[in-house]
Amino acid sequence: MLFQATNIVPDLKSGIGLGVVDATLPMKVSWQVNGDYPVMTGMKIDIYLNDGASTQKYTTGKQTFSAPFYGADALGNLQYYSYTIPAGDLSSAGITNGNEYKLVITQYYNDGGTEASVTQSSASVFITRRNPTFTLSSVPATVTSNKYTFTVNFSQQQGDTLDWIRYRIIAGSDTENPIYDSGNIYGAALYTSTYSGFRSGYTYSFRATGQTSSGVLLDTGWRTFNVSYNVAETEGVVTVGVQKDVNGIVVDWTNMTTVSGQTDWVIFREQEGSGALIWKGGCPVSLRHGTDFGVASGQGPYNYLVAATNSSGTIIGTPVRSAAIRPIFYRWTLLVCSHDGTGDFIAEQQFHFKYNMDSGSVSNNNAPNVMQNFTANPTVQPAPQNYRSGTLKALVGTVTDGRYTDSLTLRNALMALSVTEKPLFLKSSKGDVMRIRINGAVTAATSEKTESLAQTVSVPWIALEDASQAVIYGYTG
Repeated sequence: MLFQATNIVPDLKSGIGLGVVDATLPMKVSWQVNGDYPVMTGMKIDIYLNDGASTQKYTTGKQTFSAPFYGADALGNLQYYSYTIPAGDLSSAGITNGNEYKLVITQYYNDGGTEASVTQSSASVFITRRNPTFTLSSVPATVTSNKYTFTVNFSQQQGDTLDWIRYRIIAGSDTENPIYDSGNIYGAALYTSTYSGFRSGYTYSFRATGQTSSGVLLDTGWRTFNVSYNVAETEGVVTVGVQKDVNGIVVDWTNMTTVSGQTDWVIFREQEGSGALIWKGGCPVSLRHGTDFGVASGQGPYNYLVAATNSSGTIIGTPVRSAAIRPIFYRWTLLVCSHDGTGDFIAEQQFHFKYNMDSGSVSNNNAPNVMQNFTANPTVQPAPQNYRSGTLKALVGTVTDGRYTDSLTLRNALMALSVTEKPLFLKSSKGDVMRIRINGAVTAATSEKTESLAQTVSVPWIALEDASQAVIYGYTG
C-alpha cells in the first residue's frame, strides 16, 4: 500500500526557493514514495492555476511504468522519484512566468493483484519566475592597489528583488577561511563591495551570493585575480597583547615611522598565514594603539600588520608584522556596539560572564516533522532550521582584591539590552563570535544570604548570524 507523496518539489512548503519554476525551461517534479510496501507502478501529474476555479492547465495523463519504482533500495535507503515535463509542453499548456500554479500527484500501485491509487489531498503550490541575472562585472587580472570596488549586476524579468546579498573574499584557494565575509546584507539598493585590505604579491578570489524575494538562491562563483603595487619601506615594531577585563587583542604601533604623504594607518589581522583580514582602515596618523574585539578565543595564532596609507586609502608603506598571539578568554563576553559608517563596528560596552557562570547548552533549534505511519518506523520530514540560541547565567559583578561587588546600574544596563537597537555580539570561551539579539526576558535574582547581596543575571540569546569575520574595534589613543 502506498501513502501520499511527501517532500515534493516544486512546492512552496518544501523550503526556500523550492517552490519557484522557470516556465521557459523543463520542469522537474520529484517526491518521496512512501508506504508499508513502497512500490509505485505508475503516476500522474496534474497542474492547475491556483485560482478559485482551479483551472486545469496540464496533465501527464496516467503513466504506467514498464518496471515498478521502489521507494527504498536493498539497504532501506529512501529513493526519490522524479519526472521532467518538457518546456514545450509547459508552453503549449499556457503555463507562463509570473503566475501561481498548483500540482497534484497521483500514484498507482498493486494492492493484492488489483490496481489502486492514492492522490494528494493538499496540492503543491508553486510560482513561475524567469531565472534572474546575477553576474559580477569585469575584474582585472591584476589589481594595482590595495583597494578595489566589485560590482554585481542583478535583474529579474518579473520584478523580483534581492532579499539579501553576501560578499566573500579568500586569499589563495582557502575557501573555508575567507579573509572577508560581509554576512547577509538585507535591503541594499546598490550591489557593490569595496575592500581595502589587498596585499601586493598575493592572489585573491571574490564571490557574491544572494537570494531573491521568491527564494531563488544566486551565486557568481569565485573570480580570481592577482594584486601588485609598489610601496615605500617602513621601519618600526608592532606589539600585541591582552589586558585584564578586555576580551580582545591590544595592538601597539607606537614605534613605527611614518612615510612621505601618509595621512592614516591601516591595520590587518592575519590568521595562520591565510592572508590578511582588514581590521580597520582610516585610523588617523596620530593614533598608535587599538583593540581588536572581533578576535575569537583560542582560534589563532593571529598576526597583526600595520601599514601607512594616504588620503585616498592607498597603501604607501610596507606593512610591519607583529609576533603571533593566540589568546584564550575563559569567559563569555557580550559586546554592545555602534556602527562606524563603513560597515564595521565600534565596541562601546563589554559585559563579562565569568563568576559562577553557567553558559548552559546551546541549541541549533532544528525540529524535523516526525509523522506516524502504519509501520514500526516513523516518516521524518527534515527541517531547515540551524541557528544557535541559549541562556547565559552568571553573577553580574566583579571581584577586586578577593571581594565581590556589583551594582543596580550594571544590572539595569543588562536589562536595557532587551530594547536596544544597537548591534550586539556574543563571544564564547570556546571561540564562537556571533551577532545576536536578546531572546526573552532578562532576569535577576539576589542572594539574600550573602554580605554583598550578590545578583545573578540570566540573559537568553539567539544568534542572527556567525560573526567570526566581523570587524569590531576600539581605539585607545
